[in-house]
Amino acid sequence: MLLRSLPALPALLLFLLLPPSLSFLPPYARSLLRPSFHLQSTPKGSSPQPRPEPTPNDIAIYDEMIDKLSMATIQELPTAVSAALKVVGSPSFFMRIAERSDMTTSTTEKDRLSSLASNLSATLQAVVSTSEKKLNDASTTLQKVLASCAEPSGEFIVPLTQKSKTSLKSELQNLPLSDLDETFVSTLDSYMNKASKDDLPGLVFLLQTAMQYYAGIAISSARRDLIDAVAKNVAAVDDDVVVPEESSCSKFFTDLIVCEREEWGERLKDLPEGVDLGGLSNEAQKTIESVVLGLENGSVRQRVWAEYLREIVNVIEELRRAEEKD
Repeated sequence: MLLRSLPALPALLLFLLLPPSLSFLPPYARSLLRPSFHLQSTPKGSSPQPRPEPTPNDIAIYDEMIDKLSMATIQELPTAVSAALKVVGSPSFFMRIAERSDMTTSTTEKDRLSSLASNLSATLQAVVSTSEKKLNDASTTLQKVLASCAEPSGEFIVPLTQKSKTSLKSELQNLPLSDLDETFVSTLDSYMNKASKDDLPGLVFLLQTAMQYYAGIAISSARRDLIDAVAKNVAAVDDDVVVPEESSCSKFFTDLIVCEREEWGERLKDLPEGVDLGGLSNEAQKTIESVVLGLENGSVRQRVWAEYLREIVNVIEELRRAEEKD
């Protein structure tokens, strides 16, 4: 099947997490007067519906976040805001700051909340501006990755030829790991969702292949970094301690991660000495516990890495069950 060269699909990501507009932010920051209630945009002729009132649990989260951010320095705010963008970017969050200002009679507390709102507004604008640039960069990087496996004519043959697969994987491997961050994976995931909704199976297949290669490269690299870090820590504790060599099972699993998915079964049926299915299953579990769970909870990277490792575990477990029957 031929898939014509990809158009520049829109990068959809962080904006799906943000409110429809950020134009309300400066007024909130300049004054803690009660803000006007924002209405959802509605079709012509229908009655506008107000945003749903925050629940008691929402308010508790807002209050906790307000207290934490109040303690943060100006230098710490960008990181803190980026980590809690969905909460801090909500109009209800700024309304809660205004409510707390109205509830207190302390001039010091009012000044603290007013300063917080002003600082948050400026920080949010900077964070969103940075996010826009990162999204544009990630979109450009992804299009470059996909273009690497195109035919000279600019079209894509789906399923990919071995040459195209090699080019695609090589392009991903040659990227700095800093480019394969959450924004890149989220952009790839967003493209894949859009292609699926637009009923473009060839493009979905291509993007799924890129996601598979990405996951293998990223997880394998993270495993090696962790192993190296452990070895350095052991050596730092005592110079006389001999750092044990990486086990055959660990090395095999790290290599297995970056293999083509279609090769897993054959490689697992022909295990070298010192490697067994039970040990490989343990390596997968250790990777999930030490690498995947160390990622930001709920991130796209965490989901993708976990799903990729589960696929490997499923293949391993199927072979173990087959061995037990024999």
